[in-house]
Amino acid sequence: LPVLLIDEYLPDVVERLAEAAVAVVIAYLAVRLLLRSRDRLHVHAHEHDGVRHVHLHTHRHTERHVHVHRIRSRRGAFGIGLMHGLGGSAGVGILLVASAPSDATAVVALVVLAVCTAVAMTLLSTGFGLTLAKGTTRVAVADVGLICGVATLAFSVWYGAAAWGLVPYPF
Repeated sequence: LPVLLIDEYLPDVVERLAEAAVAVVIAYLAVRLLLRSRDRLHVHAHEHDGVRHVHLHTHRHTERHVHVHRIRSRRGAFGIGLMHGLGGSAGVGILLVASAPSDATAVVALVVLAVCTAVAMTLLSTGFGLTLAKGTTRVAVADVGLICGVATLAFSVWYGAAAWGLVPYPF
């Protein structure tokens, strides 16, 4: 939209900062996931048949489920969505604007893209959320939280480095 309204492109440093900000948000979410997973998988010292040893231990089969769930805010969801849009939908928007025959058509196309993107993301997020809320799925997701957290953190480091041209960015 700034390209259409003021007929200027964003400076390269602003684009890089936006991509780096997306990497920071992804890293933040990965760290949150890792912190939540630490209660399910941890180093545990105990004794079997008189032999004391230490190994990774999980509590996935325990029936105890006593912890506080933090309330998620609309502002937090909006912020994550905003960062997601900066990094994810911006490229599609640029292609859309570049192919529009006039500024008015480009603005209308951007509004339609924004509304349709919001509706699609809402429907997909709701579907994923309902699936993940099921008991058996929740246990399976919790069991792979550590793996997903490490993979997501690694991705965020690569994405941030790619934003500054330190590693290849194939997309």
